[in-house]
Amino acid sequence: MNNLNNPRQLNIIQDGDAGAGGRWNYALLVPMLSLAAFRWVWSRECQREVEETKKEIQKEVEDNKHSLNTKYQHLLSECSATVAHLELQQEKMVQELRMTRANEQKHTEERCLVAEERASLCREREVLEALRRREAVPLILEEEAALEQARDTLNWLRGALMKRQEMYCSLRLHRHVRRTHERVVIERAKSESHGPLASLHLDNGIDDIFQHDTYCAKIKNVDPTQNGSLMWLYLKHWELQLEVQKLQKVNTRLNSGEASSST
Repeated sequence: MNNLNNPRQLNIIQDGDAGAGGRWNYALLVPMLSLAAFRWVWSRECQREVEETKKEIQKEVEDNKHSLNTKYQHLLSECSATVAHLELQQEKMVQELRMTRANEQKHTEERCLVAEERASLCREREVLEALRRREAVPLILEEEAALEQARDTLNWLRGALMKRQEMYCSLRLHRHVRRTHERVVIERAKSESHGPLASLHLDNGIDDIFQHDTYCAKIKNVDPTQNGSLMWLYLKHWELQLEVQKLQKVNTRLNSGEASSST
């Protein structure tokens, strides 16, 4: 039987029962060798799997690193482009702001110049208007004197129309008397329709009044100015027309330089 604890005798001991002991020793050695072989194979397989897993992990890490690096470079390029665009926009805004300030300053200066020119023109206009009014005074007086007869005619016509309307509103006065008075008024208006009164067409207005002015105040009214409606409109219109004619003639004479030559 082999004795593993006795190496000097080379583990060979001859005894009488050597055949049976050897068989048991070899029977134990086979499983141990098998177990050792299995462990060795298993260790090699595990080592191979570990190496493969390690390689896969390293490959995945490299791929992730490459992907992250690519994304980083892409984001970096986008950020750089965005920063460049924003810087360009900022530069444009700065330029626009400078131009706006320059334009505002220019407009302010122009407004000041316009205000000065306007003030100067206003002063000149005031001086010219003062001279014009001073020159216009004698012309206005002359035209007013020329219209004196026309105003007298309108004053007479006012009284005649008030009397006619009072006759129209009277319940006791006969219509024939009113008709006679109306014919007198029309004849006087036709005879006076010359000079300044020619453009007023007094006869047409008087005919219109006689035909359509039917307004009368209350029966107990004693104020003749309360009667009539259309006739007062015509009288006011005729007075305004005379005033317009006077001012037009004065303006024409001023523009022609007649006032300066007469002074």
